[in-house]
Amino acid sequence: MIWTLTRALPSDWDRAWAIQHDAFLDDVTRTYGGWTPAGIEKCKNAWAPHSTQMLHVDGDLAGWIRLEHRADCDWLDLLVVAAGHQRKGVGTSVLRSLMSDADRRGVPLWLSVHRSNDARQLYARLGFREMDRDELRVFMVHPASTSSPPPSIAQR
Repeated sequence: MIWTLTRALPSDWDRAWAIQHDAFLDDVTRTYGGWTPAGIEKCKNAWAPHSTQMLHVDGDLAGWIRLEHRADCDWLDLLVVAAGHQRKGVGTSVLRSLMSDADRRGVPLWLSVHRSNDARQLYARLGFREMDRDELRVFMVHPASTSSPPPSIAQR
């Protein structure tokens, strides 16, 4: 398996949304009863090509990430792996690469994950530590020795 990340374009939204819709459908259905028009609009309004990269596996579009490099941390806002590529090591490989990049920069890598998302187990297995929660999400950090609080809500 060879994966690459390429810069997202504003025109990538439709393909990115199709992947996100399917990848998160079970979690969204458990939590909200399915995708609502308001939820879809929220996702569309949050599309940020400047901090998004499209994930390709063996040349095929397989997902995308939204990652912000901040002065004091890297913030992984979303990691979306297409349903057909899940549980094949793609997410693990991408995360390990992001963790290595953050380590080289000397900053922690923060992420949030929905409380009911099975990916929490992957993040814990890779050494992310739970640091905070809100009503919907769990905030996790690597390296686990990080003692700083999660990035402020205004920055999330």
